[in-house]
Amino acid sequence: GLDSQYTLILIDGFPLIGRSAGTLDINRLTVGNIEQIEIIKGASSSLYGNEALGGVINIVTKTAKEGASTQMDWRQASYGTSDLSIQGNYKQKALAAQLFTNRYNSQGYRLNSSSVLPTVEPFENTTLQAKVSYHFSEQTSVGINARLYNQHQDLSFSETQKGESETEEWNLGIKLDHRFNKQWNAYFELYSTAFIAEEYLNTPSKAALNYFDQRFVRPELRVHYNNEKNQSIIFGLGTTHESLYRTNFTTKPVFDA
Repeated sequence: GLDSQYTLILIDGFPLIGRSAGTLDINRLTVGNIEQIEIIKGASSSLYGNEALGGVINIVTKTAKEGASTQMDWRQASYGTSDLSIQGNYKQKALAAQLFTNRYNSQGYRLNSSSVLPTVEPFENTTLQAKVSYHFSEQTSVGINARLYNQHQDLSFSETQKGESETEEWNLGIKLDHRFNKQWNAYFELYSTAFIAEEYLNTPSKAALNYFDQRFVRPELRVHYNNEKNQSIIFGLGTTHESLYRTNFTTKPVFDA
């Protein structure tokens, strides 16, 4: 019963940003490399923060499996729609890597032939993602998860006014694990993401109509202690920095915790 702004959406455990009026457009997520989707219903604010009052959706992408392989999928449809995905998988001994790229584009379409403006404008979406992990030893490992998304779309405000929109999003997560002994182990995570969207007119000056730039950085350090009595203690230290700059904002809001 809560608004969509209270449903937290994660990709591989990291939060997505770039909400418009509280709504997150998940069309920017390609489904070609999704392994599973985890859903937590109800309030989970004690674990995930105030954005999770309505629930949590965690989208888990594929990880590398033993051996080496490649896969290509291509789908062609009407209205010049094309969906091409290429995946690469490698896992040998200490190194594991999963690479994925997707190109999705359409010439757009008009559901009502009498309408001046098209229902969906022509667009091109590109997604690149890499998940790499390396085990230095049985006690120490590092993992990197990087994702880049770009969308270019035509815009029609009227028969005479034409424009374009550019959307770019990148996510970078780094995780370092180290086990000191059977009782003590530590985790360090650094997550950074940015969402930038711009609409502008097709004029020589390319006058900007709307601009949205949101950035988020969160480093965390956690130390776990487990004794022989099945009891555990977690010590944690972390900080969050978030900023937003957009059209019609007289100031640049900044949130630090």
